[in-house]
Amino acid sequence: MQSEYIYPEFYNRLSLNDWSDAGEPDPALLVIQQKDHILATHFPKRVSDKIDNRIRAEFPIYLSSEAMRR
Repeated sequence: MQSEYIYPEFYNRLSLNDWSDAGEPDPALLVIQQKDHILATHFPKRVSDKIDNRIRAEFPIYLSSEAMRR
């Protein structure tokens, strides 16, 4: 039997009634806000700078590295 559980950062364990009584915002709205934050701030680096520079030297890439938030 598992004795410890891992909950996501934006998870709240209140029941729906307790949540509503506490005046908390709609849970779906909170998830959408969290999703928007993640997509606005997380830029995974899929290509190394060395490869990126080689690609840019070989092809006309119009989007700058800075615009890609590298």
